[in-house]
Amino acid sequence: MSYKVYVRSILEYSSVLWNPYLIKDIKAHKSVQRGLTKMLPDMGKLTCHQRLSILELDGLELHRGHADLIFTYKLVFGFNRC
Repeated sequence: MSYKVYVRSILEYSSVLWNPYLIKDIKAHKSVQRGLTKMLPDMGKLTCHQRLSILELDGLELHRGHADLIFTYKLVFGFNRC
């Protein structure tokens, strides 16, 4: 799916550095994914969770948490050159 390649990669770029923590920022970030998945044929009337499940996508918060864990692991065990 081109969403994963083009849109999601932009949404997750450097998420370790700018990870949103304010509710308004998280909602704005989620609205991109919600809006794009809602535009797909026959997906408009489904809930966000149903659309993500059908499209086999995880939520953005899960991906940001995963990226944080990987970064922390690399930092602790010396794989990052910071």
